[in-house]
Amino acid sequence: MSLQYYRHYLAFIFAVEEINRSSWILPNITLGYQIFDSCGSAKRSLSGALGAISGKQQNVPNFSCWGNSKMISYGAKDPVFNDRTQFPSFYRTIPNEEAEMDGIVQILKHFGWKWVGLIISDDDTGYRARERISKELASRGGCLAFTALIKFYYKLLKEIEKTTANVIVLFISPETNLIYLSSLYDLPPKLWITSSFIYNVIMLHEQKMETTLNGSLSLMIQEGEIPGFKQFFYTFSLNNYPNNALIASTWHLLFVCPFIDIPMSVTKEACPGNATFSEADVSVYGNHHYRVTYRVYTAVYALARALHNLYSAQPPANHWGKLESLKRNIKPWQ
Repeated sequence: MSLQYYRHYLAFIFAVEEINRSSWILPNITLGYQIFDSCGSAKRSLSGALGAISGKQQNVPNFSCWGNSKMISYGAKDPVFNDRTQFPSFYRTIPNEEAEMDGIVQILKHFGWKWVGLIISDDDTGYRARERISKELASRGGCLAFTALIKFYYKLLKEIEKTTANVIVLFISPETNLIYLSSLYDLPPKLWITSSFIYNVIMLHEQKMETTLNGSLSLMIQEGEIPGFKQFFYTFSLNNYPNNALIASTWHLLFVCPFIDIPMSVTKEACPGNATFSEADVSVYGNHHYRVTYRVYTAVYALARALHNLYSAQPPANHWGKLESLKRNIKPWQ
């Protein structure tokens, strides 16, 4: 797991433990959890999802389970999930990407910019952005000066150097390899408008990209506050989760030490179980202005509140039997 995303993991644990301590939400009910590490791989992410839904050692692609399982996403922005017929039980705590595309169109409209360049990622997100932005721009009498794929950077540089457009929209998916952006330097001055991927660029602290994109207009995922999480983060200790292999591996990366269950080498001491994040260099996490991390936190609470409403529901007269049956028959995976 990347250290950049480890904060999401801790926010999930924090939310679950906070709810389990609460007397006003799900009293006398303890939430459990199982976490699958996607390792940034779409295949492993799908495998983890099937594993969670199947509830078995071997993943079973039983599509009836997909229809019954309640899924709450903190990061899926694909507009396909808006289809309630195909995904009746899918919910999310983050806006879909079309909201960002429409936001960029509104910026162009507000300032009267009608001649703009567009750079996109070579994936569904990029192609959807090209279609939606060009269509909306045309409806307002505007036009795209050029469209280019971020991965063809030599061709891209030529387009930027020769274009007469002063405004360039950069809309790429979060999965895009940011190495493509490293070529964007020593360019003619332009005004850049970017999608929320810009947060990944900020976290990289890449001077050349920051110089090029300095002064750009960027759409960002709305921040949210998580009371008490900062203290939880900096006092988080391996000793509190001794059997968690994922946390142990993170300690190995942060403190450059062997795993707890591996014999010590001659030159290195075992990982300090009582060490906390306050003793390590965690600048990669940035500040505590939570964006995606806050979406993880609210996703856990969305599920908890739904369960709380179910268990505290007051049905109409003569329907107590149906409600009690629903409460008894609901499964943990549902």
